[in-house]
Amino acid sequence: GRVLAGVLVLAVGLGLATSTGNVRKDRTQAAQLAAAIRAGLRPGDVVGYCPDQLGPATSMLLPADVSQLTFPAAAGPRFIDWVDYAARNRAGDPAGFARRLSAAAGPSHAVWLVWGSQYRALGTQCEQVVNQLSGLRPGTQAVVAADFVRFFEHASLVRAPGR
Repeated sequence: GRVLAGVLVLAVGLGLATSTGNVRKDRTQAAQLAAAIRAGLRPGDVVGYCPDQLGPATSMLLPADVSQLTFPAAAGPRFIDWVDYAARNRAGDPAGFARRLSAAAGPSHAVWLVWGSQYRALGTQCEQVVNQLSGLRPGTQAVVAADFVRFFEHASLVRAPGR
């Protein structure tokens, strides 16, 4: 009995000790990203997310009428389809997605891209989207840097201006 109680106390203690990071650390950087987007957002601007996992938390903090697309499916950001997720990510087309974002914004509106690196089954595809978008829209600038320390789900934000 005492050994079992000791093991239980040890397990609970270790569980509490390892979970304190989850209590102190914000889950997502979405509020910071959405605030930066809202501060510069103009009618006709488009918001993209790479990968789509970054969409739900940020999109619900933006005005409902903002056009938003996710990589790889170019779908809305509200839900994520987890069926065959890795295969769909690997089959994604970064250049095509960047062109689609740019076309959706048109020549005079900005594209805002919330993106993250180090996601499984994506490799460097999100970095490729940023590079392609920068090539399509000179003057693309970093707005928010990923905060790896304070947030579990960190992301960066770039703004690609209209011409």
